[in-house]
Amino acid sequence: MDRLTKGMYKNREKNLFGIRDGQISPKKTKIVHNSGWYNKHGEKLGSGDLSNGDFRRISRELKTGEIFIVLGEVAASWNFTDCGPNKQATAGLKAENPGIDYVAEHAQYVIVRKNMYLVDRHNTLKTKSEKINGLKFKIINPQAVKNLMTSGVVG
Repeated sequence: MDRLTKGMYKNREKNLFGIRDGQISPKKTKIVHNSGWYNKHGEKLGSGDLSNGDFRRISRELKTGEIFIVLGEVAASWNFTDCGPNKQATAGLKAENPGIDYVAEHAQYVIVRKNMYLVDRHNTLKTKSEKINGLKFKIINPQAVKNLMTSGVVG
């Protein structure tokens, strides 16, 4: 059974990984601000800030095959006709379920069991990994995100 289900964090009683929809993280430990959180099916789980501690805990507590994908604020909300001002960007897509292609294309971070990835959407990073706020992220591109979402394999 999938634990990461569409809209799960809208239910205030669910706090898998100790996170809650709309949460605010301290500036010194924050990795993302007002991000959107998605599953491997391209469905929105919730949104809010995530700290380095949140990233660690999610990676540690995810089960094999589960994928937690983080999109930035604009890609997770402003781009949609159902909740944002940019009506041309994603005409017809809904913020709660934009699908695999959209999520893979706009992903910033991907978390799987015991691994974290930074998505180099513009192929500008020349390293295989980056350290951010004390965490090590492997670098992948959007195609690798889509491969992970559809087959469970990065490459």
